[in-house]
Amino acid sequence: MFDGSYPPGVTGAMIDELENRCCCGNCRFYNGNYCTKEWNNADEKYCVPYRDEKAPDDYCDDWDGEN
Repeated sequence: MFDGSYPPGVTGAMIDELENRCCCGNCRFYNGNYCTKEWNNADEKYCVPYRDEKAPDDYCDDWDGEN
């Protein structure tokens, strides 16, 4: 891969959203380790680690930055 190039499958829309900071680290459902959008009342007992564990720079189609 060339320096500055993007991996296969990355679309222009994804790049635009990431550049606009639409990633887990800026989402209201992210608690620093996990995505809580599937949890009932943000209760950690609903955590499914393989599904919910996210990095701050992960991309999500369901991103929601509204408070």
